[in-house]
Amino acid sequence: MDKQNSFYEGFLFTDADFEDNVGVNEETAYSCSDSDLLENLQKQVTLVGNYEMPAVEPYNGDLPEHIGRFEKLILAVTYGIAPHFFTDDRNFERIWLKFFVYARKLKHFVCVIGPDFSLYLDMPYSKKIYNSFRNKLITALWQKLGIKVIPNVSWSDGDMDMYLDGFPKNSVIAINSTGLRRDKHSIDVFRRGYKAVLERLKPVAILRYGCSFDWENKEISKYYDNSNKIR
Repeated sequence: MDKQNSFYEGFLFTDADFEDNVGVNEETAYSCSDSDLLENLQKQVTLVGNYEMPAVEPYNGDLPEHIGRFEKLILAVTYGIAPHFFTDDRNFERIWLKFFVYARKLKHFVCVIGPDFSLYLDMPYSKKIYNSFRNKLITALWQKLGIKVIPNVSWSDGDMDMYLDGFPKNSVIAINSTGLRRDKHSIDVFRRGYKAVLERLKPVAILRYGCSFDWENKEISKYYDNSNKIR
């Protein structure tokens, strides 16, 4: 058996639910490339709003007791901790470039926090759209594969419809503020977006990572240890 066939046998088709969600069976698998399988899976994702953003399913499970950086947990195989992506994009670009390889690994965790590709204020708007799109697409695809994912809601300046389209209402969500600049404009953008998230998505609980602010809804928030709190 060649390398590609060994990959599919060991990766995709040991679990029946994974096979069903991908939309192919073992008989046809060996003629499929990674891109074919991903394209087939993407067809199962609904696109919504003017920007045609992937629709993400709600997460209504428990918040994890502990979270840790994806690149460290993958190496240590620490399945009792939920991986997050609140780190430099280059540390987790692989989940996009080698989607199935890392989807298989992440399925073993109790839950996963959605990707957090950057939305910097000084980034071209086209790239903000692209990163917002793939944050949601990867989340939706993981959910299609049976991975339990807490939607990670992120935004920047510009149209809040673009950032929020696709995210579910009445769900547990995650919000990250690491990397937030301390200038007034950055904090105003974050505050405006935070308010829009509460009003539009009505989250039932928020997993919070990064610096916190007095005006947040702390009653529905759980704060996780980080080194970026504003003092």
